[in-house]
Amino acid sequence: MQKLIVVTGKDGSGKSTLVDGIAQLYPEFHVASIWDAMKFGLFQSKKDIDDYLCKLSADARLLFLSHALEQSIEIAKESKADTVLMNAYYYKYFASELTLGASENLVKSLIEFFPKADLVINLEIEEELALSRKQSLSKYECGVQEQSDKAFLSFQKLAGKQWSFFDQSTWYNINAISSIEEIKNKALEIIS
Repeated sequence: MQKLIVVTGKDGSGKSTLVDGIAQLYPEFHVASIWDAMKFGLFQSKKDIDDYLCKLSADARLLFLSHALEQSIEIAKESKADTVLMNAYYYKYFASELTLGASENLVKSLIEFFPKADLVINLEIEEELALSRKQSLSKYECGVQEQSDKAFLSFQKLAGKQWSFFDQSTWYNINAISSIEEIKNKALEIIS
């Protein structure tokens, strides 16, 4: 596979904003996310996806999300780009699914299945600040419950504990409390 650069972090940490900023400066990168596979018309809206995710058991949801992620990797391979810039990758989703009761053995097996990232930039953020940045909440981000600030904060704090499940020894951490421009500049330094 091509070189894989991942921008990850909790919900509301600024992953998409940073990925968009990097992509503007590196138009030769193929930008990928777990939602690339959704462009095939299986769902009419993000709400439909959210509703579907909330109907699945934790392991079924984990497998569905893994399927979508694998499809995005296949699409990236077809692009022939030398570098893939991946939004979130499996980290955020697997941390959420572990919190929701997914099998640790299944998560470990899936981690072995996916390509190892060449570079991981992790945006660190407190849940309260992440919430203040969100324009809207999904049930998934709230622990497959009805959307509310309380549900988001509660679930994100629990999911945050699952990030220790991943080997982060080679990750580059950026404090997401900084300005968008500062975060982008730090990420570009890391990439170069």
